[in-house]
Amino acid sequence: MTQYCIVEDENGWRILEHPENEMAEEAAHRAGVQLVDSGPYHSWEDANEAMEALLLESEETDESDTPGTQPLEGRSETGD
Repeated sequence: MTQYCIVEDENGWRILEHPENEMAEEAAHRAGVQLVDSGPYHSWEDANEAMEALLLESEETDESDTPGTQPLEGRSETGD
């Protein structure tokens, strides 16, 4: 039976298919890619849904890490 995991290469995230008897870490190493989520996912569709959710979560985290533009406390408008 085939399983799927989520990996990253120089082109971004993708789904990697591997045999059930091979761990995701081994499959990623063999493919020369970085493991993102080992799953295991039992269908490509399940892996794709998980990847989309992870990408969305990653985008939301990136936005919340961006410092806002707040006025400096203790600074007067006249420059005093």
